[in-house]
Amino acid sequence: MVFNISLENRDKSGIYIITNSVNSKVYVGSSVLLKNRFRQHIGSLAKGTHHASRLQNFVNKYGIDALSFSLLEVCEKDDLLTCEQKWIVFYNAANRACGFNHLPTAGSRLGCKASVETIEKLRGRKYSEESKAKMSESRKGKPSNMTPEGRAAFSNKMRNRVFSVDHKNKIKKSKQGAGNATAKITDSDALTIRALYHKHTYKEIAEIFPISKLNVRNIVKGYTWQHLPLEDYSERPIRVKGQPAQSCQKH
Repeated sequence: MVFNISLENRDKSGIYIITNSVNSKVYVGSSVLLKNRFRQHIGSLAKGTHHASRLQNFVNKYGIDALSFSLLEVCEKDDLLTCEQKWIVFYNAANRACGFNHLPTAGSRLGCKASVETIEKLRGRKYSEESKAKMSESRKGKPSNMTPEGRAAFSNKMRNRVFSVDHKNKIKKSKQGAGNATAKITDSDALTIRALYHKHTYKEIAEIFPISKLNVRNIVKGYTWQHLPLEDYSERPIRVKGQPAQSCQKH
């Protein structure tokens, strides 16, 4: 999917449209952070789990490269649903013959945080004696709840533990990619990054994901996320600085 939103608008809220190179059908949506919504769409489409089944079926048939993600309008967060509704009606996007949207009416929580009242209610929540007993039981045997003697015995046991080859491989696998607790992206994101490099530069991809250009390069080259399949870039268009790739669609 081609990301056709300028750098200055990628961190803004607004209305976007997903078009395709096969027919005139479109998908209209809104987002409080446009670049994040692009990532969400491309990630779920790549995994085959997109909520808009008609859009997912299109990608399954024609491929994700047939799509383009563009900006319709920048607007304030409070106006997103009103503006989205306007564009859904304008493009008749909920009509199966014209678009991929499922619902004719815009509706979203916009990623709103819990209210102050809800937070205070949770802070003041009281647990029954039965719930307290269950929580206490679930923590038994863990180092933080052991006596000094118990912790010493546990430490000695773990220090002398012998791991099988299979167990070692499982531990190694848990540290790869998204299994690493310090990872900022998921396996799906890494695959998406490699797919995007066919038509985008390291810099452009780094502006979409929360990682540096160097990290993007390492993922593309296979220096990191080595457990995931690599892409074949032998036919990748040559890009001249300041100009788009030759195969990019015009909008």
